[in-house]
Amino acid sequence: VTILNNIQTIILLALNEIKNYGPKTIIELYSNFRYLNDNLFDFPDFIEFLKSKNLNEEFIEIFNQKVVYIQNELSKDKVKSIKIISFFDDEYPIQLTLLKNPPLFLFCRGNTILLKNMNNIAIVGTRGNSELGAKIAAKTAYSFVDYKYTIVSGLARGIDTAAHIGTLRNNGNTIAILTDLNKIYPSENISLANEILHKNGLLLSEIAPWKNIYRNAFVDRDRLQSGMSLGTFVIETDIIGGTMHTVKFTLDQNRHLFVPDISKLEYEDGFSKINGIKHLIHEGKAIIYDKSTYPQVLDMLEKKKNEIIKEHIIKVENTRKLL
Repeated sequence: VTILNNIQTIILLALNEIKNYGPKTIIELYSNFRYLNDNLFDFPDFIEFLKSKNLNEEFIEIFNQKVVYIQNELSKDKVKSIKIISFFDDEYPIQLTLLKNPPLFLFCRGNTILLKNMNNIAIVGTRGNSELGAKIAAKTAYSFVDYKYTIVSGLARGIDTAAHIGTLRNNGNTIAILTDLNKIYPSENISLANEILHKNGLLLSEIAPWKNIYRNAFVDRDRLQSGMSLGTFVIETDIIGGTMHTVKFTLDQNRHLFVPDISKLEYEDGFSKINGIKHLIHEGKAIIYDKSTYPQVLDMLEKKKNEIIKEHIIKVENTRKLL
């Protein structure tokens, strides 16, 4: 089935173009329609459903205009190679459904089978990393590939790049979460993005390819890195920096947070990009890891996966009861 014939996707994309219809509102509205209509999707049924919600004729007209707009956008060459997965599709990762603000769509290029694999860890850190930090990131990624884990990162300079490279070096699976699928940033990583695709990896974004990148897009991206993962491995970061957004999301999402055992590492005096690691250890917010603790880390990740599965089942059951 081509995307142009996927009525559910077109309906959801069109709704999302209407003012005040963000992911949360649409998920609630469409959940009602989905259960009431026994998962049968067509425009007449949905129009009648909108009318039953006391939405006026002006809204219906705007919705129909947005449907035409979306169909036009989906016909463009830059979109044809992108697979669109909505919150309601079977391929949508269950770990993302548990977020406070789950993305309504995942725009994907590459191996979408990876979305159903819950054995993911995020490896993140500063763009201004040390050579030692890059080695730790690459080695951590390489090692967890041996345990059949997919490595999630953001394709940024520095630690992210090292994590993706370490994964590919061991022929592992990696997911790069981006803000724009058609304009790879930084441009120096275009070849790395292509290698990820060539080696059966996945590039994804929650932002439609016809949309402009907004101010907080990179922060929102950070929540998906941790949200896709059972645990986040922060390799290097200062106390203040972009990586700390991912740290906060990891803790808010009740996922495990790991940092290297810097007491065993030889850093140059004055290197500030481990100050954040020291802070997280001092605050008791992160779990220290090294190669010797991998068995315990793997056990923690497996237990976290089981927790997420149970939480997802409970959430689905509660949603159905409400409807």
